Amino acid sequence: DLACVDEIARGCQTKPITGLAGKTRFPELGALIDHAVLFIGVDSAPGHIAAAVKTPVISLFGATDHVFWRPWTENIIQFWAG
Repeated sequence: DLACVDEIARGCQTKPITGLAGKTRFPELGALIDHAVLFIGVDSAPGHIAAAVKTPVISLFGATDHVFWRPWTENIIQFWAG
């Protein structure tokens, strides 16, 4: 996953990009998401944290039910591979 995060960050045209995958504990992650302009992630707990603190979300879903498991926010863009 870390290699994937690095590849995505290198491909972003707008700088700075800060990839913190694997570098924070849960309380720190929540604080970072709260102060972020945008959260981009997969269908996991951090996306729900972003929704709870009203940070805009781009969420990437695999085969899971993206309607049922999506973060509860109207400020979301979802991509579903199913």
